[in-house]
This record gives sequence, structure tokens and C-alpha cells, in this order.
Amino acid sequence: DLMEDDVYKLNNFDKYWNLILDIKNVDYITLDCFFIKISKNQNLNNNNFVLLDKHNQTGFIIYFKQFFDKFNSIEHINSIIKEPIDLSLTHNKKIIKATPIEQICIQKYNKISSTANNNTNSYGKHYSETKKILKKYKKSLKID
Repeated sequence: DLMEDDVYKLNNFDKYWNLILDIKNVDYITLDCFFIKISKNQNLNNNNFVLLDKHNQTGFIIYFKQFFDKFNSIEHINSIIKEPIDLSLTHNKKIIKATPIEQICIQKYNKISSTANNNTNSYGKHYSETKKILKKYKKSLKID
């Protein structure tokens, strides 16, 4: 897994963390995403997680062996994942990604990002929007 040092867990983290190994046939699970686009094809058979077509943020991702098995060389990885890595990876339709049906962690914001060299004040708004999208999706499944 990959976790940045400014990611922190929310109240429901442990519930979903303990269910991660139940997820099969995904390349990775992202735990702190925003700007999500939920996939129309939901074949996880698990209402605790949702498949994504794309997302932003790569602060906490758990990679499965299936992800690494897709690549047979560094050249192959480089042919699929371009710069910037985070958007190339998270928007790639060939990479199967999922996230919990609720936000379970977020990055600290209202700071200057050391990687993007910009202020992260807008992250709070983006996380709030993602929370609404996930809540609406969860409601459509009639899950309490």
C-alpha cells in the first residue's frame, strides 16, 4: 500500500479496513479520493465498496497483486502510466479501482502542497462533494 504522511482516518475507517481483503478482482482500493466518477458496471458483489471509472487523489491507495501482474516490464508500465502519474493512473480505464461506499480518510488541507506547490484549501469542498456522491449512491442501493 501507499499512504502519504498527511492522510488521516475518519470514524468509520476500521469497519472498512477490516473488509478490504474481501474485495476481489480489483487492481487497487483508494481510500481518500475525490472528483470521483462511479462506474456504471458494478460487479464487486459487495455493497461496502464501489467501482470507480476515475478519481483524483492518491494519498492512500492499497494495491493488489493483480495490479502488478498487469505489467511485464518497466517499459510496459511506462507505456500505460504517463505524467502526471496520479491522473494517468487514476483515470486509466484499464486499471480497476474501488473505494469504500463512505469516506474513511482524507488528506489534511488548508496547507501548501509540497508536491503540487499550491494551497489545498479547496480539498475540503472536494471531499464534501465526494461524500454527497457516495451518500447518494449508497441511498440508491437502499443501504442504511
